[in-house]
Amino acid sequence: MLTGDDAMTRRRLISAAGAGGLAVLLGACTASTERRVRPTSPTAVLHSDDEALLRAATADEEDLLGYCAAVLSEHRGLATVAGPMRQRQRQHVDTFRSALRRQDFANSPLKAHVPARASSALAELLRLAAAAQHHRFSDCLDAESGRLARLLASTSASHAVTVDVLRAAQ
Repeated sequence: MLTGDDAMTRRRLISAAGAGGLAVLLGACTASTERRVRPTSPTAVLHSDDEALLRAATADEEDLLGYCAAVLSEHRGLATVAGPMRQRQRQHVDTFRSALRRQDFANSPLKAHVPARASSALAELLRLAAAAQHHRFSDCLDAESGRLARLLASTSASHAVTVDVLRAAQ
C-alpha cells in the first residue's frame, strides 16, 4: 500500500509523464513538412489512410474541446480541472490540423449537452477523456506513418494524465 509520500511521488511522476507527452506533442507542432513526406510519395504529406485517420481524430478532439468549453461555461466551479483540459485540447486540435494536407475543416464541434449537476458534468468529462485516450491509442496502432503514430500515442498519453486528474477531482 502506498503511503502519503509515495502517493505524492506517483502524482509527480504522472504529472511529469503528462508534461513529457505534452512536450512531444508540442514538438510535433514545429516539425517541418518535409519530414512528414513519405519516401514513396514526394508530394503527399500523409498517406491517404493516415489522412482519413487524422481527420477523424481531429473531429473527435474538436468535439471534446467543445464539451470542455461547454462545461466551463455551465460550471465555473470546475475551472481548475476543465480549464487546463480545454487548453490541452486546443493544443491537440491545433497540432492535428497543422498536420493535415488540406486546411478546409467542415467539421464543427457538436453542441454539447452539459448536465445540470457539476458532479455529473465532471463524470461525463472523465468518460469522454477516457474514450479519447482509448481511441488515440487505437489510432496510433493503425497509423501507417511512424510520425503520426507517435503524435497519436503522445495525445493518448496526455489524455491518460487528464483522466487521472479528473478522477482525483471527483
